[in-house]
Amino acid sequence: MKKLNILILGALFFGAMLVSCNDDEKKINHPIVGTWTLLSESASDCTDPLNEYEDTYTCTPDECVTVTFKSNGKFVITYLEDGDEETEQGTYTISGTEITLCYPDVPPDCETISFVIDGLTLTTTGVDEFDGCTYTSVLIK
Repeated sequence: MKKLNILILGALFFGAMLVSCNDDEKKINHPIVGTWTLLSESASDCTDPLNEYEDTYTCTPDECVTVTFKSNGKFVITYLEDGDEETEQGTYTISGTEITLCYPDVPPDCETISFVIDGLTLTTTGVDEFDGCTYTSVLIK
């Protein structure tokens, strides 16, 4: 009986080690993790020049756009406009200087964009296949 208890405890300990290793592997340790606030957004080089624009944003108690990248591979975009809040959620993966954002549609809707982090500034760039525009966003942490 004592031998069986030792085997069971050993199996439980080994199982716990596997679970803890898996949890560590799921954590993303990257400078992108955290909450970023949108400062500016632009569209350039569009197929139709009328689609081009440049906007700057100031975060106020009534209006703000933030993106939170969590260490578990999930992200949340929060839009606050006229005091009303809406969110979009999904998952992300990072490969080098590219981030792929996947929204939980059926089938999942994913987009891959380039990014650069310079201190507390995050700049993203992506080309839209439909309008040909190069979209650039600048956010701060």
